[in-house]
Amino acid sequence: MTIDTQFTIKSNPYYISYLRNNSYWYKILTRDPKQIGEFINSAKEFYQLRKTDKFKIWLRVIMYVSLVAAILCLYGSLEFSVPNLIFPLANRIIVSKEGIW
Repeated sequence: MTIDTQFTIKSNPYYISYLRNNSYWYKILTRDPKQIGEFINSAKEFYQLRKTDKFKIWLRVIMYVSLVAAILCLYGSLEFSVPNLIFPLANRIIVSKEGIW
């Protein structure tokens, strides 16, 4: 493994942890240091550090907030109406005393 590859791995704690848990990458990176890009992509996919993963997390948070806002509007605890632009799923959620549909 070249010095540049070692510095790249040691600069990020996620890479170190991923390398320790997936030791076959030692052999791959020692034989071909150009595979560092594939290693980084694999680690980012495993730890969900890609931009698409972060977007999915924020989308999930927005969906939960819209669900809570819809429930509060239904039971009258929330005095304002939920705007369709901010919470697009709020009008599609049917909340009853039996459950959420």
